[in-house]
Amino acid sequence: HKAGSERYVLQVWPGMRILQATALLLILASFSLASGSGYRQHVHSSRSTENGTLVLVQVLFRHGSRTPLSTLYWPETQYTGCEPEYLGAHVVLHDENGASEPPPILDLNTSSLPGGRCRVGQLTTRGYQQSVKLGQWLRTRYVDKLGLVPPEFDPSAVAGRTTCVQRAIQTLQGVLNGMYPGTASFPAAASREAREIENGKST
Repeated sequence: HKAGSERYVLQVWPGMRILQATALLLILASFSLASGSGYRQHVHSSRSTENGTLVLVQVLFRHGSRTPLSTLYWPETQYTGCEPEYLGAHVVLHDENGASEPPPILDLNTSSLPGGRCRVGQLTTRGYQQSVKLGQWLRTRYVDKLGLVPPEFDPSAVAGRTTCVQRAIQTLQGVLNGMYPGTASFPAAASREAREIENGKST
């Protein structure tokens, strides 16, 4: 894309149910390059080719590994690999449309699963570890190797967005902590839509 004086940003968006869980790593490694309109607020370095300059990277990823949404198929399984909160700075949500209060969390009252440590659809410890590793990979690529975003977290250069489901929010938390360990907190835009994209179909 021709950029002229355009600026850079890395946008990270955890999505709900975009692909089946077996395709998790494929979507984590998929990136689209596009010209941005509302996030050109930071210049760190340039990556130009004969065809133009990279002005925006969007990283769209599914939540990490989660518990099942019911016990229909595994009624005897004991689920213990979950934590109510995960280590690292938390994501601070704000309404993407400018409302004074962030949207409500949609899955606060889900049912407990056998084993006593997990709830239906909850991000597992393994799922959080996956998200941290993704953030570390993003840092290696876009901070250390390419120099497209700054080494310290800057909300004008790195923008996060999430649906208001706990597993998606915690996945974003893990990715940002992997990219920027030691940061106090991470602002992120939150959608009020319950299901924006499900199984590849826009609702």
